[in-house]
Amino acid sequence: MPLHEIYANCFYQVTMALSDKQLVTGIAILVAGPKMYARDAISIYHFSVVRELALFSSNSLLLSLLALWNTFSSERKQLKASGSKRNFPVPLVTK
Repeated sequence: MPLHEIYANCFYQVTMALSDKQLVTGIAILVAGPKMYARDAISIYHFSVVRELALFSSNSLLLSLLALWNTFSSERKQLKASGSKRNFPVPLVTK
């Protein structure tokens, strides 16, 4: 396996492992930061740090969603090329 494929696979696995944690962390930061600022418990400097942490968390989540989109897109192309159809559970199938 070429080195760039090893790096790409490693990057993908790390991104997927962190995506759920980043979602929970981002929501917690977005709830706690403004609440603490409203109580005057943190300064405007600390609130800007909270904002940057929330931005970093959302960027990590968007990166993982982009990686998932590319994975599912390539799987769809393979299914179309083979002529087979994926079996979805009945409640998820819509007309």
